[in-house]
Amino acid sequence: MSITLTLSQPAAGGSARALRTGLTVLGTISFPITMLVAAIGGALTPGYNPISDTVSAIALGPLGWLQTANFYFFGLSVIAFGLALAMALPGTAARAAAALLGLSGLSLIAAGAFPAIVVDGEPTPSALLHGLAFFGTFLPLPGAYAFMALRVAGEPGWRGHALYSAALASSVFFLFAVVGVLADPGAPLAFIAGLLQRVLLIVAFSWLMLTGRRLLR
Repeated sequence: MSITLTLSQPAAGGSARALRTGLTVLGTISFPITMLVAAIGGALTPGYNPISDTVSAIALGPLGWLQTANFYFFGLSVIAFGLALAMALPGTAARAAAALLGLSGLSLIAAGAFPAIVVDGEPTPSALLHGLAFFGTFLPLPGAYAFMALRVAGEPGWRGHALYSAALASSVFFLFAVVGVLADPGAPLAFIAGLLQRVLLIVAFSWLMLTGRRLLR
């Protein structure tokens, strides 16, 4: 009996490490893949302008299926990264960060399920749900960064990343407010809505790549 336990424990531990590593890698590389797919979809969509048109608008064109799949892929990847975070860093703060990342990932999936369809200048119910998904994607992120900063502040070699995560929380909240208020149709910055959204995406989700690299090390 004792021999069986001795042999099975390392195997179980190895499987857990392999799963954690796989989830971390997926979350780390998912954002550049997502942005690349969006760039390809936008380039192949007639009349699409990445400066004025948001990423979501690609889902309304002939390659809408590609951007919809892109939303699903990225949403699942963010959820996977949250799970990896909870596995790698035990504690309440890490679990809270993982839960908030899970909410963000679920909202990305919802953004794919409900395209921003407008008929005769009026948003459809699908478009309204898409708007809610936009809020659900970004609102949980500052909290996730803050909890991560609290979790790793005392870890050797993580102080710089803790300060970065803490500063990112307020930065993303500010950019989210700018995009949500000033880049809506008819708002002062609507003509650069696509550019502002891409800045928000890069600032918000580059954190996945940087945090993932540290976890993998």
